[in-house]
Amino acid sequence: MGLFGPPNVDKMKAKGDVKGLINVLSYPNDESVREAAAAALGHIGDVSAVEPLIVALKDGDKYVRQAVVSSLVKIGDAGVLDPIIAMLKDSDCDVRGAAAGALDKLRFRPGRDEIGATYWLVKGEWDRCIEIGTPAVEPLTAALKDSKYDLREEAATMLGKIGDVRAVKPLIAALRDFNVYMRSAAADALATIGAPAIEPLIALLKDRDQNVRSAGADALAKFGASAVGPLIAAIAAFSDSDQKAREAAAGAMVKIGKPAVDPLIAALKDISVRTRSAAVNALGRIGDTRAFEPLIAALKDSDSRVSGLAAEALGKIGDARAVEPLIAALDCCTPSLCTAAAEALEKIGWQPGQDENGAAYWVVKARWDKCIEIGAPAVAPLVSALRYCNRGFGKAAAEALEKIGWQPGQDESGAAYWVCKQRWDQCMKIGPPSVEPLITAFKDSDNNVRKAAADALGKIGDYRAVGPLIAALLRDSDISVRCRAAGALGQIGDARAVEPLIAALNDSEYWPRAAAAVALGQIGDARAVEPLTAALKDNNPFVFLDPAAVPDALVKIRARSGDAELRARTVIPAQSQHGYVCAGCGKTLVGDDQTYASKREADARCLYGEVHKPGTPAAIIEVWDLRNKTFYCQVCLDSLADWPESAKHCSNCISFLSNFVRMGGIPDFYCMVRDNQAIKNPLNDSCASWQLGKPFRRTDKPEPART
Repeated sequence: MGLFGPPNVDKMKAKGDVKGLINVLSYPNDESVREAAAAALGHIGDVSAVEPLIVALKDGDKYVRQAVVSSLVKIGDAGVLDPIIAMLKDSDCDVRGAAAGALDKLRFRPGRDEIGATYWLVKGEWDRCIEIGTPAVEPLTAALKDSKYDLREEAATMLGKIGDVRAVKPLIAALRDFNVYMRSAAADALATIGAPAIEPLIALLKDRDQNVRSAGADALAKFGASAVGPLIAAIAAFSDSDQKAREAAAGAMVKIGKPAVDPLIAALKDISVRTRSAAVNALGRIGDTRAFEPLIAALKDSDSRVSGLAAEALGKIGDARAVEPLIAALDCCTPSLCTAAAEALEKIGWQPGQDENGAAYWVVKARWDKCIEIGAPAVAPLVSALRYCNRGFGKAAAEALEKIGWQPGQDESGAAYWVCKQRWDQCMKIGPPSVEPLITAFKDSDNNVRKAAADALGKIGDYRAVGPLIAALLRDSDISVRCRAAGALGQIGDARAVEPLIAALNDSEYWPRAAAAVALGQIGDARAVEPLTAALKDNNPFVFLDPAAVPDALVKIRARSGDAELRARTVIPAQSQHGYVCAGCGKTLVGDDQTYASKREADARCLYGEVHKPGTPAAIIEVWDLRNKTFYCQVCLDSLADWPESAKHCSNCISFLSNFVRMGGIPDFYCMVRDNQAIKNPLNDSCASWQLGKPFRRTDKPEPART
């Protein structure tokens, strides 16, 4: 080694310094020095260098490894064959090539095994690999990860020709290759292998990478008709979140083309909506006329997605025979189907005339001016448009009818018109014919419309409304709509509503719970006794804002029951569970004293908004608190210094409190009225502000008295 620089390899070579050159093989600072040392050892040809050179085959520099292989061949020792064979699997193609050339010089004769396959792979003799067959799978699989894309592509092709199922997984992984030609070669290979590759490829359709999904679809398309059945089954199995996977599967069937038509037609009768939708979509994109009649039938599918896609598919096929069925589809209550049918008619080349069909087309396109131009023939399509869930659309149709001169009658069409105009009084005058239009109004996005529809249905009292009202009670996002639905169910009195109303006693908000309790009392079904009793045992002050709702319901159920035993055991749990006692003297306020209980009930009714009865003593005034409900007897009430005499029998005061209650607030304060001037002593301003939804001011005036 040089004292002040790299070793002088040439000098050591001239001296035949084998030991010194062997030491240089591990010189860390310069790979070119190690390469020169390896070459020098080969030139000298001393067999003592074989073992160190074999160790140097693991050098990190490919040029060093190539020099080592060359030197081992020159030395020619019998022990160099296996190490050189191992270098056929080197990560660098040049080193592998050097190893194959070295084996040729050593007169190596490859066999029909994995080593022979590896040798022929390095030599580029692909046909020899195919001749060897399955032993070539492992070397070819390893080649799929090579840095040279042309080598990867050839390896994929060879694996397909060999057809061994062990190649399926590596080939599917190769579909993620960045090189498009490599992905295509892998897809071809998988198609050549056949059926074992179908299921793994279908799983690939769920990949997050669009290129991978596309490669999987391309591969499946190469299978032809044999892949259609599994693809259809996969579409049915995919979850709702696998939309892109379904699209990729449909794309694969489209690429398969005509061989997929018959299986897709059969899939139109599948029970799965996703399967039928995908089949309709694929048939439209393939465009084969054999699908015409099945697609016409699909226009009447029970699912709007399928029928809408069927209309789109017929437009793509472009057969003029579809015009009449598509015109019929314009007059439906499914906006997606109507829109798709209009667009399909445009693609076919149909032109609207000045007749009812033309008017139906213009209704779908929301061209109300065109409908008005057509005049009387447009009435029927416009009346149908009144049934749309879109309130703005229905309102525009109603205005067009007015301009044509149409007058609503006392039938369902007239009711639909009044629903669009939000004239709920007119709907109630029409009566039962209004039920279906009012039910449709439950789909409106406006909470006020849904509330008004629930009220009207309750007053009409038709049993057809029970199902939709139950749905609104349990699922509507608006608290007030749920309350109105409960009230309507109570008015109708159908026993089918009992269980849903019992479930509503657990609503997340207190107002629907109270409304459900009142409705259960109106229906009077004994099944509600236990749930109502359990509700009164809850210590949470928010469980029921109206303390009279549940007791009243239990009283009504007891009164209506013909079962003497039930009447005997259905006591008013509120009287004992909540312990109504005077906060001043501790006297029991509600117990066996029916006269006092009657007074309390009258006062409670005044508190909750009913007409105040002059002269009714205010036996109990409830001071609402977030922690509990406090009551006072008449004697203790008279002694309250901050409750003026003028407020004790004041209907304004009581109505003022009731208005806050109905707004969903908890009046966390006393209200005093003296000479029509409100004096408020809030116990908790921030709570009052939060409940009212606006800043609370001590100068606020009370609501007008309700008379």
